[in-house]
Amino acid sequence: MKTRPNLLVILSDQHGRPFSSCYGHPHVRTPNLDRLAARGLRFDNAYCNSPLCVPSRSALMTGKRVSTLGVWDNNTILGSGEPTLGHHLRGAGYDAVLCGRMHFNGDDKLHGFARQIASDPDANASIPEWEAGGRVEGHQLRSLPADAGSGMALDDTAEEKAISHVRSKEDSDTPWALIVGFKHPHRPWNAEQRFWDLYDEAALDLPGEPGPGDHHPVHDRNRLLRRMLEEGFPEKVIRHARAGYYASISRMDEKVGSILDALDASGQAERTLVVYTSDHGTMLGDHGLWMKSSLFENSAGVPLILAGPGIPNGTRNENVSLMDLTATLTEISGGDPSEMDGRSLTGVIDGTGRWDNYALCEYYATWTDRPMAALRRDHHKIMASVDEAPQVFDLEADPGETRDLSALESCREIRAALSAELAALWNGDGLRRTVLDSQRARLAAQRGSSA
Repeated sequence: MKTRPNLLVILSDQHGRPFSSCYGHPHVRTPNLDRLAARGLRFDNAYCNSPLCVPSRSALMTGKRVSTLGVWDNNTILGSGEPTLGHHLRGAGYDAVLCGRMHFNGDDKLHGFARQIASDPDANASIPEWEAGGRVEGHQLRSLPADAGSGMALDDTAEEKAISHVRSKEDSDTPWALIVGFKHPHRPWNAEQRFWDLYDEAALDLPGEPGPGDHHPVHDRNRLLRRMLEEGFPEKVIRHARAGYYASISRMDEKVGSILDALDASGQAERTLVVYTSDHGTMLGDHGLWMKSSLFENSAGVPLILAGPGIPNGTRNENVSLMDLTATLTEISGGDPSEMDGRSLTGVIDGTGRWDNYALCEYYATWTDRPMAALRRDHHKIMASVDEAPQVFDLEADPGETRDLSALESCREIRAALSAELAALWNGDGLRRTVLDSQRARLAAQRGSSA
């Protein structure tokens, strides 16, 4: 891009890639994301780098892998010495500001940004105990909290502050960057009644029935450690939960629209690059799983929409991740992303560059007792966990990931190639030792401080 645009990045929490009308969902109503996609570029195969809040957001902020950073779970802290997008932007002369949900642990709440104009409360996450089989106190899933209510107060404040900030920049000669974080559609799904009224629970889609591949040890362990009801949730409860999730998305979408309206009214839309994405997705009952922490598409896949100067209209099907977005924003703003694990998407955006078509997602936190990773290469995906057989899916022929191909003779070469590529990027055995050391140290410190 010849001129450096302003940057408006809107980051929601737990919005799975399929759950927007612009991504083809038959029920979810997202008119404002739709209008953003209609004037911009929609990535259809974007992934988070870890399907849990703090690790994913740390990868996004730094452009580095979770295993590079050592931010394993929601109890770990991103080191203040790590260069972030905020450092790069401010070094390039931007007024770079945070607003709303960021989910930073520790004392450093800015990580290179100039200020935070609406803040979220400190996280208070338990430390996973892999040596105890992956036990995490207080993490059972016995209900699905979804009711009409007043919605997320943090999101109301973030919307208000973001609009005010955009308006204040109308006559500014300094390029600015604003990262707006919404907590919805993270549970509890408590949107106001008018958003619930958009959805007829009896007519909504239901999760697919779990198949043979859904009883791989990884997924059975997930259910066991969550202490889910063995009989599952009744259909009425599932429909109500899905309606609540959809209503929370529509509530968040309305706030996106308000910020976009403020940007248009300020006359800055033509010189502002707008990005919408989320830190991870949610299973929402598919494969017999709920919430995040899975490497299936609903949990690991995220929406990614870019619109603004230099962005063509259309869709892209390259495999990309949130680390790549960070490298892209760094390069567009005039910085150097060469030290990042992420790769700039500018060549993909303008069609001039070659793209190594893979995305990596890692997981080291709750509801497992060992490292997990997924690699997507072209239309195939391998999901691996240490000391267990991998699973392989053809996402072009089987987007719902219902047919594990790993044991088929016809898949032998593909499985071998994917396994070799993943092994070159990810040392699960070595990482298990590192993660266990981190857990032991944090648990010892926690127990010592409470003695």
